[in-house]
Amino acid sequence: KVSNFEMGATINLAEGNTNYKVIDNAIFTSDMKTLVVRCNGTSTADSYVIPEGVTTIGVSCFDHSILRHITIPSTVTTIEDYAFEVSAIEELVIPDSVTECGIYTAIQCPNLKRLVIGNGIKELTHSQFRTNENLEEVVIGSGVKTIVETVFSGCKSLRSVTFAEGSQLEAITGDRVFANTALESIELPDSCTKVAKWAFWDCSELKSIVARGIQLDEKGGADNFGSFYNASNGSGCYKATITANILTNSQAWRSGIPAKDYFLEDGSK
Repeated sequence: KVSNFEMGATINLAEGNTNYKVIDNAIFTSDMKTLVVRCNGTSTADSYVIPEGVTTIGVSCFDHSILRHITIPSTVTTIEDYAFEVSAIEELVIPDSVTECGIYTAIQCPNLKRLVIGNGIKELTHSQFRTNENLEEVVIGSGVKTIVETVFSGCKSLRSVTFAEGSQLEAITGDRVFANTALESIELPDSCTKVAKWAFWDCSELKSIVARGIQLDEKGGADNFGSFYNASNGSGCYKATITANILTNSQAWRSGIPAKDYFLEDGSK
């Protein structure tokens, strides 16, 4: 494996190697379908355009890359694990053509401020974008149906999360998805019926959560137990006004909402 740690490294293929090609300090499979890795090498360029026709961005492809701007073409359908880990990228726009996106896609990227997730992705998976401490804005595509654990956990500057028009989000199934972020408000799509426990843990700036689609049974519903814990003053820490289709004090309490801080779907107490 060629690593982006190796500044100044030159890539040379062994004589007779017909499995790969090297172009602009990047290694491709011979059919130009997979970008295996783009190395820093001796280049001082801060931008890179992935060639049209590439369908897969390989594991750790831009790991520790110095590139600040990377353009992904609409031919790409798969982004593999760790693809942009600890890179210098400032904005990541995942096109609608991408349907598969691996774990730890872009974590600990110190310059990343904006993330747009295309409409082709159906699930945000384990820790994909966590601990990007300067990430401020996220747009989640309409195709995303489930969000699993800690996807945005530790993004301490994250203030804006919006869902694309026509969002099909059904559930936040993993713990601490937005934990330790700077969110001030969030409106979940009405199609979202479940929010896992501690989803908004340690969100000290959070003032408003709209989650009208949440469905609870008479006992509160195990799937939503503790959904809003620590987002409201029910935990003795923070306070957010939560608008949800919750009908009883018992349901509210089991979801982590003190009775005086929840609103029915029509806006009444």
